[in-house]
Parts: sequence; structure tokens; C-alpha cells
Amino acid sequence: MFGRGHHWTDRAGSLPSYSEPIDIRSYRAERKKILSLINEILSPFELKAEDWDGESFEIYLRSGASQKAANLSELWNVVEQLIGTPIDPLSPLFLAYK
Repeated sequence: MFGRGHHWTDRAGSLPSYSEPIDIRSYRAERKKILSLINEILSPFELKAEDWDGESFEIYLRSGASQKAANLSELWNVVEQLIGTPIDPLSPLFLAYK
């Protein structure tokens, strides 16, 4: 279906399974919340994520360079490639997160 992800990380437990019909508005509202959280986490790295047609993410450096990530799992690999260093979830940047 156009505008709906197909990776397990694209879905929250509150939404129906893939075999059940989905309200595209609910899916897009949830995706907007996910993007907001992702952008809060990425802000210390001066990165921004945008939705790409409800199917993947486009990650942007402040310089304008960008790369697509197909799902949340791939997003972290893309971020590491763009910033040129592995992300450490125990770093002060993450530990200081709200």
C-alpha cells in the first residue's frame, strides 16, 4: 500500500498487524510522532530526518547532504555514515537527553 511502511520498526503495538486493514491517517499521525522523536535525538548531531512518502526516512546534514534510510533499523547506520563515527548510546549526548 502506498504510504505505509513494511518493516516491523514502522509499527507500534497499538496499530493492527499487516494482515489487518489500516487507517492511513492514523499511520501518518503515528509516523509524524516518530519523526518528532527521531529529530529530538538527532539534533545534538546537527542532523534532521524527514519522511519520504511514508516508506522511508531522508536524513540531512546541516550542509544539505542527505541519505535515505529504509527503516528505523537502517536509520542508525545512515546516521553513523553521515557523521563519520559510531553512535554510543551511553555517550553524554544520549545520557543528557530529556
